[in-house]
Amino acid sequence: MSYNFLKPDVAALKAVDFKRPSIDTANPFLLVASVAALLMIVFVFLSWTKYSFDGLSAGVSGVSTVWGVIGLLAGLCTLASVLYRQYALAFWCAAIGAVVAVLGMFATPGFEFMGTKIEGELLEKMLADDDTKVSHIGAILSFIASLAAAACSFVGAKATNR
Repeated sequence: MSYNFLKPDVAALKAVDFKRPSIDTANPFLLVASVAALLMIVFVFLSWTKYSFDGLSAGVSGVSTVWGVIGLLAGLCTLASVLYRQYALAFWCAAIGAVVAVLGMFATPGFEFMGTKIEGELLEKMLADDDTKVSHIGAILSFIASLAAAACSFVGAKATNR
């Protein structure tokens, strides 16, 4: 099986009329790809890492980390690629977004509570405590949206050969 349809067509990109973005409504997968790309952008603003302990909680949104900024750029690129019918490019941008969301889940940033910087040994001790709850809801949702955008863009690229 040849996967040449996943090679972004740079020559076709030059011929795109950037004044007229549109969603290909003939293929429902491409409609889902555009919605998933929009969700990729929204989810980087959610808390990618959140720690809760002793009634306190602190979280870091995706865009406050390098991984979240790259995820935001991947989401914008995916959405633009779907709107301008460059589905192979949308596939690769969404795939990058999925990888970045996974990497963002493993980032352990330092936090500041009431003027006290919590990082290093104190953060490790806090994370080792059984009462500490860790949540990665924003990164998980971003990963799911990226996978959906990549899968639907893959189908769109295969169907349209773009």
